[in-house]
Amino acid sequence: MKALVCGEALIDLVKQPDGSWIAHNGGGPLNTAKALAKLDKKVEFLGRIATDPFGEQLRGDLASSSVATKQVVAAAEPTSLAVVELENDGRATYSFYLKNTSNFCWRDTELPADIAEFDLLHIGTLALVIEPGREVLFDWLARNHQSALVMLDLNIRPSVISNPDEYRKLVEPWLEFGDILKVSDEDLNFLYPKKTWSEVVAIYFAQTNLSLIAVTLGSEGAVLLTRNTKVQLPTPLVKVVDTVGAGDTFSAGLLAKLDSIGRLAKSHLSQLDEGALEAILKFAIAAAALNCTKAGAAPPTEAEVLEALDGN
Repeated sequence: MKALVCGEALIDLVKQPDGSWIAHNGGGPLNTAKALAKLDKKVEFLGRIATDPFGEQLRGDLASSSVATKQVVAAAEPTSLAVVELENDGRATYSFYLKNTSNFCWRDTELPADIAEFDLLHIGTLALVIEPGREVLFDWLARNHQSALVMLDLNIRPSVISNPDEYRKLVEPWLEFGDILKVSDEDLNFLYPKKTWSEVVAIYFAQTNLSLIAVTLGSEGAVLLTRNTKVQLPTPLVKVVDTVGAGDTFSAGLLAKLDSIGRLAKSHLSQLDEGALEAILKFAIAAAALNCTKAGAAPPTEAEVLEALDGN
């Protein structure tokens, strides 16, 4: 696999029990890129990263995580910030400082002319909804989505856009370009408050060309669906420190397992049988659960995931 992960790299300011703050590297796409690299996959990050001290911290993190950065744009704007507070159960809540910051001021000339060298493009989170960059990325993907397998991660942030109708109008057009969609039940409950997540999945399959949809269910596990097959599995019991990066690690685990079983291609997704879906889902859930046992986004290695699976 050679993966291109597109989206934001930002700083998570995480409040500590003593009232102090720690600046962690974050952003869903950044976490996904690092998680893929941790699983021994070749990955490049496509993003705009500032040249300020926070930006230098983010670049250093990518380099030390073995994520290639030749597609990274040096942005004149300051680094985007997320303020993260942790609930007693480890669940993270976010507020953001994004206007006129590095991640969301894309120009068409900053993007690669094509993505044919990559097997996979992963794109998601705030890059899908924050202008002016959203429109530039959307037009770019419209021109390039046939060149590689495309995974979309909606990763809804109601603290950024609180109106479900407005959020839907921004994210739904992206579904036209996706082969794989990863979304949480909370995401779908926010976007479609009058529908169940399973009803929304049925609509997505009917109205788009999506071949594979993953719905994460928090502590209840996750479900993986094609147009013909559905597999649902629970989350293993682990001691949760926090959930930061869990969904991003799940995405990386799903893609890594698809690659390891030789199914990382547009033509293969619709042919996944129940056994393949179960193997993929087990791996992705185990990876996400291990991430939750450490503070912040801390994705596991493939060996750690396999050891956890052997133990269960």
